[in-house]
Amino acid sequence: MTDILNSLLDDHAEMNRRFDVFEEESLNACRSDRLDVPALKWVLDYLLNYYEPFHHPKEGCILHQLYRVEPQVGQHFHFSDFDVEHRELFERTRDLASSVYLLIEDGPAPPPWIAKWAMSVFDAQRLHARLEEQQLFPVVMDAFGARQWTEIEDELFAARVRA
Repeated sequence: MTDILNSLLDDHAEMNRRFDVFEEESLNACRSDRLDVPALKWVLDYLLNYYEPFHHPKEGCILHQLYRVEPQVGQHFHFSDFDVEHRELFERTRDLASSVYLLIEDGPAPPPWIAKWAMSVFDAQRLHARLEEQQLFPVVMDAFGARQWTEIEDELFAARVRA
């Protein structure tokens, strides 16, 4: 497995670990009727400040390379849906974060129903990551050789330099 795919799998594991921590804290919060705001912010900050600007662009480069190398595979598996899902997941996460930060400013703690909203967003993120691991990554491993991985690394490096 390549360094890029290993890095993406590590990101998925970290995201899921954060979701698990928040879920556990949410269960405790239900008992006390208080939302664990620091745990929620910890997850949202990771998704918005790392996952979106660094993780999803790697997957985007992989998808675009897949379309160049094996266009029929990309169409057959509807991998174009992953790009759409990335945008939708980002919008859902951004909307949740905006609401949480507004509620924090307005009062001592957001209402407990925010935890249910957060869990629905996080569950969608988990499902998306699982589909990538089960459907996209195996196809990519079969389709790409050293040249394609080098091109992806070059594309990612060029994007970092431009930023």
